[in-house]
This record gives sequence, C-alpha cells and structure tokens, in this order.
Amino acid sequence: SFVGALHLHVQAELDKRKKLAQSIGEEQRAHAQYQAGGSILTVLDKGAPNFPYLLDSPRYFLKLSKSQTKSRTFAFVQVKSGFLTSAGAAAALAELQSVISDLGGIEGPETVSRVDLAVDFVTPFDFGTIERKHWVTKARKPHTYWDGYEVSGWVIGEGGQLLMRLYDKCLKIESTGKGGHVRA
Repeated sequence: SFVGALHLHVQAELDKRKKLAQSIGEEQRAHAQYQAGGSILTVLDKGAPNFPYLLDSPRYFLKLSKSQTKSRTFAFVQVKSGFLTSAGAAAALAELQSVISDLGGIEGPETVSRVDLAVDFVTPFDFGTIERKHWVTKARKPHTYWDGYEVSGWVIGEGGQLLMRLYDKCLKIESTGKGGHVRA
C-alpha cells in the first residue's frame, strides 16, 4: 500500500481511459492503457470499493483511489508471482515505486500487508485420507473443503497471522473446465 494522493492530471486521464475500457468497440477498448514508470498498464472497465481505478499489467495489479478520497491509501498493489520470482523483491519494489510516483504523490514508506507463498505440486496421495490428527498445528479449527464427494483441500490458521491453504489443483482445474482432463 502507498499513502498519498493521485495526481489530478492522472485522475483525469484515468477517467478517460476507463470510459474507453467501457466502450462497445474493440478499437476504443484497445486504447484503455496508461503509461507510468516505463510500464504500460491496462485500465479496466470496473472499479472496486474505495478504488475506482483498476490497472493491470503482466507484472502487477493496481487499485487506485481518487485524489479527494478521505482514505490516505491511494494505491494498493499486488505484485504477480512471476515478476517477483524473476526480478527479486528489491528490483520489483524499485520498479513499483517508479510507477506509483508517476501516478501520485507518495507520503512516507510503502506498507506490506500480506505475502502469499505458493508452490504447485502433484501427488498421487488421496486428500480424502488426510485426517485432522495428521496436522501438527496450533490452529484450533482447520477446515476441510469438499468438491462433491471428494476432499478438495485444507485451510489451517484462518483469522491468524499465518494461513496455509493446500488444495488439489488438478481437481480445481477439472471442476472449472480449464485444461481438459488432467488426471492420469
């Protein structure tokens, strides 16, 4: 998160680009982009609560509030894992600071609210055979999730400072219809 305020001229441009993103014509939508800090960001047609401007790129996803918003957080950024992995934390932050400073005035240091570590793996182990007693944890209420009659995953530590999600990605891909049949 970045505290500060969106530059007024940037806000005016983002309003124009958001209208282009909402256009029926594909050619108009193609111009719904904004350049900041050397990055080209796609301006999306919708906003989010307290963040009317959503900008996307292959490297990060930004939520921006208007200049007049009472909240002092004007930019909330999600760094995409591929960029973070390839560039490293220091280079990713330096690039983000350049982008954000082009969009608005930054007041003070950025704040990291959450870090998600992810590992994809495949196992022949049946999630349905994992029982509560198999987990060594301080968490009192681990949750099992189901997809029909199959255990699809576990969430442990919800509401705490540390959270773990383990889910059957192959089952998730099959249930969404993406990727065809993935199980052997």
